[in-house]
Amino acid sequence: METKEIRYIGFFVDKDELLKRLEERGLAGHLTNIIDHPHVTIKYKPTEIHEELFGEEVLIEAYAYGNDGRNEGLAVTVQTDDDAIREMLTQVRIPHITVSIAADAEAVDTARIHFDSIEPFTIKGYFGGFYYERISGHSFH
Repeated sequence: METKEIRYIGFFVDKDELLKRLEERGLAGHLTNIIDHPHVTIKYKPTEIHEELFGEEVLIEAYAYGNDGRNEGLAVTVQTDDDAIREMLTQVRIPHITVSIAADAEAVDTARIHFDSIEPFTIKGYFGGFYYERISGHSFH
């Protein structure tokens, strides 16, 4: 498989489930562009894709929330028993999920916002790759 067509690898979560969990906590003030495929990025433009792990289920615990008017996101931890996935996670400085961004913002900046503690919640995630418009590794619908 050619890795150049993969934009990033990470842990994808169900968008509708994520938005429901935020709404339950009174965190529904989303910005202009809601992220279509919310995820925890492991690597942007990866040289190694670990396709053998695509579809591997993880648990993602969201424990903090931030929204600075440009980026909205969650600080998270990823729970897994898989050693290869745990090793990949050591490369992620601030594991987070971008929920939405302003029209002139970039999702990559979500790691830089201030996160405040929230009542933690857990959501399933699946390891996969984003191939410029489609996800490989799991389908939520």
